[in-house]
Amino acid sequence: MTSDIQVRIDDPAWTDSAVAILERAITATLAAEGLLAGETVTEVSVLLTGDEEIQRLNRQFRNLDRPTNVLSFPMEDAAEAPAPDLRLLGDLVLSHPTIARQAPEWDRDFVTHLSHLAIHGTLHLLGYDHERSPEEELRMTQRERDILQGLGFAID
Repeated sequence: MTSDIQVRIDDPAWTDSAVAILERAITATLAAEGLLAGETVTEVSVLLTGDEEIQRLNRQFRNLDRPTNVLSFPMEDAAEAPAPDLRLLGDLVLSHPTIARQAPEWDRDFVTHLSHLAIHGTLHLLGYDHERSPEEELRMTQRERDILQGLGFAID
């Protein structure tokens, strides 16, 4: 399996290096979950935006009228894939201003925080849900740490 990460940028704060960091974290997550073996292509679409757009989406889909760092929209039905050798995981939306603002609050640099959020969002696309139960939260948090450590980040 290979990955196909489609990225659309609609906020000028996003740079090519941020896109590369994001793609690396998503690919590492897919590999850690065993999705890069075989012939199937796994596709993830990403929108890199600002606070205004992510707040609009957060309000529309989560009924929360505030910006957030990442939103995940998993595909509802994998059977709707346009081809048998294509797996559409879903969409991620990330807000540069929120991520940049939160990074120092979480005692991280931007690269570490962006990598963590890309992994977090991708795990949501794969069915992980930290809000389901304390056990699932622990499972997801540990998975995030393992993937981040595999990328060379030390996360507390």
